[in-house]
Amino acid sequence: MLDVTITTYWNVETLYYVFNAVAAMMAGAGFAGLLKMVFIFAIGIGMFAYLGGKQLEMATWFIQALVFVTILNLPIARVTLVDKTLLQPPRVVANVPFAMAVVGQTVNMTFGFITEQYETAFGVPDELGLAQGDVGFGHRILKQVNHAEIQDPGLRADLMQFLKECTLYDIKDGEVTPQDVVGGTDVWTSLFTQTSPARFVTYNTLTATPITDTCKNTGVILKGRVDAAVVAAQTFYGKRTFPLAQSDALATSMFVNAVGVSNDWILQSSQNSSDAMRQSMFNNMWRQAGTSLPAMLNDPSQVAEVAALSGEAQAAAQANGSNSVLSLLGQETLPHMRNWLEAILYSMFPVIVIMMVVLTTDGAKKVLAGYMMSLAWIGLWPVLFAVVNHLSLMYLKHKANALALAAGVPFQMSDAFSSTLVDEQAQIGYMVVLVPFIAGAIIKMGQGGFMSVADKAMTGFTSAGGAAGAAWAAGNVSMGQVGLDTHAANTTSMHKMDYNMGMEGGGAAIGTSSGGIARLSSNGTAAMEQMHNRFVSSMSTD
Repeated sequence: MLDVTITTYWNVETLYYVFNAVAAMMAGAGFAGLLKMVFIFAIGIGMFAYLGGKQLEMATWFIQALVFVTILNLPIARVTLVDKTLLQPPRVVANVPFAMAVVGQTVNMTFGFITEQYETAFGVPDELGLAQGDVGFGHRILKQVNHAEIQDPGLRADLMQFLKECTLYDIKDGEVTPQDVVGGTDVWTSLFTQTSPARFVTYNTLTATPITDTCKNTGVILKGRVDAAVVAAQTFYGKRTFPLAQSDALATSMFVNAVGVSNDWILQSSQNSSDAMRQSMFNNMWRQAGTSLPAMLNDPSQVAEVAALSGEAQAAAQANGSNSVLSLLGQETLPHMRNWLEAILYSMFPVIVIMMVVLTTDGAKKVLAGYMMSLAWIGLWPVLFAVVNHLSLMYLKHKANALALAAGVPFQMSDAFSSTLVDEQAQIGYMVVLVPFIAGAIIKMGQGGFMSVADKAMTGFTSAGGAAGAAWAAGNVSMGQVGLDTHAANTTSMHKMDYNMGMEGGGAAIGTSSGGIARLSSNGTAAMEQMHNRFVSSMSTD
């Protein structure tokens, strides 16, 4: 039996079942009977060509069909499916038709070799290339780390209490400066160690036995709990990033390595995965504290300076919704769609065999050539993914260097960094959406089809720009509006004139049947206004 190896990206399990199904189908008695029936019909149709004086054409067709069906499709291949990402173990399928195995091996070997050579020449680390990730994998890793949050509600509550009872007063006393908070890259350590031992705070607030201790001692305890939360977060994000990994430990290890390489290669930062995630957890916690602490203290003036710094950092946040959709489509949907299309093409191989029997020699050649060109079209996708991935990583590297994040991502830069990642992911998404068109144009290079990609590339921009320009010209501009669960029914309004100024602060006004108005204020008090009739008469005689 002939041994054939087919390497693929993220697609071993799917192809394993497809190859098994094709092998079982074509080795069964049902498919053999179908071929016999098709041969009989084809011979019957060919008799007309024979009677018409085309004996050579019929003989050529018969030899071609017999050779293709009986020799090229002999189930003599044993196919080993190997995943380039190493996330799935190799799978072996026996009794695969020879022609199908050879075509699959040729296409995957050719374009797999080109993809590997491009990534090697580009100098992209294995952890950020297609070998372990997908398109824009480095961007996605950094974005996940930048959005990391503490999941444990008990720890979140205790940290918020620590910020309220210890950190804010440490800032007022000068033990911790506002710049330490918004400009530091290891802020948890600063807050837990540079706190006053004369101040007390309560932790374990969500348990039945809360504990009160000095801020100094509580900081030591909370630091250990934050470190444990970082380990748990690495496991959580590892499983999300590498769902096909054979174990949670492997997924966590690959995630930790990818974060370290992303920080080193893109940000040129020496922070490891734990340090980066710990700082991101602080950034997101402090961002939430900017709105929660004033309400907890009931004295917004105490956090005016910190709130101002928080608002300055948050003002940098910006993300375009349509671009985010393109980013998800490009980085997640299309690579998986590519695998599904590859599986569909392989599953159609029995149909190709039937068509080779029915069609004439020229028709069979066209079908076989079209089938191989379709596989070549699919095979080009990883090559183009590798090129797009490299170009985007290089550009992100330059933009990250401009942000000066070598020491880490401080709070005041976290939103600007997140905005940069979103912008770059959007560009990746748009380019990856064009990959099927570019691959098709390359396959049809002799027909000059590559120039049509320009139309696909500009359509999204021109339609969006034209719509925005038309709206501005007409004076109809709407920005930042969001409506949820809005419903109106049987609403009639006419001849309404109201010059009064109305102000409501959480109260309610209820009209009564007698024409009065009951007013309820937000603090629970009530007032009643009733209709009052007053008739005064006055008479004077002279």
